[in-house]
Amino acid sequence: MDLKKVHQIVNQFQKNIFKNSAHIDTGFFVSSFKGAGLQFKEHQVYNYGDEVRFIDWKLLAKKNTPYIKTFEEERNVNVKIIVECTPNLILSHDGKSKFLHILEMIAALILFAGKTKDNISLYLLGKKTIYIDHISGENGIVKMLTVLSSQGLVDDDAKPVIHEIYNYSISEFDEHYFRRLHEVKAGPFVVFSQFEFDQYEFYQKVLGRKNTHFFELKCPFEHELSKYSFLISGFGFIKKYEEVNDENLINKKINKIDISSAPLIDFVSGLMSSETRI
Repeated sequence: MDLKKVHQIVNQFQKNIFKNSAHIDTGFFVSSFKGAGLQFKEHQVYNYGDEVRFIDWKLLAKKNTPYIKTFEEERNVNVKIIVECTPNLILSHDGKSKFLHILEMIAALILFAGKTKDNISLYLLGKKTIYIDHISGENGIVKMLTVLSSQGLVDDDAKPVIHEIYNYSISEFDEHYFRRLHEVKAGPFVVFSQFEFDQYEFYQKVLGRKNTHFFELKCPFEHELSKYSFLISGFGFIKKYEEVNDENLINKKINKIDISSAPLIDFVSGLMSSETRI
């Protein structure tokens, strides 16, 4: 892949991202992905109303003046993005596939991570695991696109190669394809999946329940399909697909994104919402 061309593509990614999410700043990254803990910043003279529990009693004994300790959050967050690659990702609306929408969402996180001095690690789960780590800022997008191009999943214009994505994808959920995830020790996590089988419970078990965001992308015609009825095997009666799907999603915190509306804004809003985060 021509790196000059890649940088041109990266610039286009940035234009699309910031054009479609002009009201979003880097603050969303800090609020959505917490640091690992707190570290001491400095002493400040105690003022009425300050937290008494932060008074440095040893310093008070030495100087006879009360000081409080102030802290700042440890950053250097490494956000792990997991994309479960199924044939469903080649579905598109207005000529833009789910896979391309996901790439833009990942690119947004990579750009914001560059501004906040954080990092992104990407796991594409298909017939083999494609793992890209330490991607941040513009160079991070270049690295991601270069790897995806070398694997044949995108062309020189960073457009998804549909037949290669289809061949790379897995059609059924099998934990065998997700063994690499057992190496992942800490979040935060962003997971893209269709959640058709036992994926939600699997990700809960493997990734834990702390600071994990789940996303499912939908095309408009998939919503239309949900209006039709079909026979549930073994039950002997008809239920609508949407009713069955709602039953399956009870107590599951999944952000559903309609790619015909404003998917990038919905994605960032989903990251900022605590209601859909485990």
